[in-house]
Amino acid sequence: MSDIIFSQSSPDKPKATTKPSISSGAQNILAAAEELFAQQGYSSISINAIAKQAGVSKANVFHHFETKEMLYMAVLQNASTEMSDLIAELDSGNGSASQQIGHYARQHLQNLFDKARVTQLILRELQQGDKDESFQLVRNTLNKNFTSIVNIIKKFQERGEFRQDIEAAMIATVLIGCNLFYFQTHSVLDSFPELAFAKDPDNYCKQLTDILLRGIENKNAEDRGSS
Repeated sequence: MSDIIFSQSSPDKPKATTKPSISSGAQNILAAAEELFAQQGYSSISINAIAKQAGVSKANVFHHFETKEMLYMAVLQNASTEMSDLIAELDSGNGSASQQIGHYARQHLQNLFDKARVTQLILRELQQGDKDESFQLVRNTLNKNFTSIVNIIKKFQERGEFRQDIEAAMIATVLIGCNLFYFQTHSVLDSFPELAFAKDPDNYCKQLTDILLRGIENKNAEDRGSS
């Protein structure tokens, strides 16, 4: 993922919300768990494996996290903090709806790359499709954020800034889905001809937002055809 570079002149990331303090020992365990869960999934990893990866005892892991499920949820929660901050900023009312959606699209994409291991972990769990406890944990986490985004888009529609004949959930799906596609395929896209945005995420987000907000239909051409 290191070949993707975001412009330093782009809008700053939102300020992180205040989080409960966590000890260096717990952070070390979280980092080890994140790496292993991303590589092999929730069900395939044991507490023993996490303890070995973190260089601590199994008892030490349970000292910080009572169960593997709680540890897994902590990994997801840790990863979703910045995303929750982005959603809160989107709901803050700063700037027009178009400006806020454009900013969110870019920061969402950057967060996917910044949290690449956890992004891969979440995609892995969803793609497996097993309705086990790990799937439910991932789904519940994503549902909360997705519902928040949809509700914000509905507010923009109610204010008359976005069309009301398109479902807010569809707008959110296109925005998030396109970013996930770019995250997963950017290295392949780089081999395609005439894709200037393959290694230029700022350009990609600008064009994505423009298409989402204005479409691809040339209104002037349509007017000429009807005259």
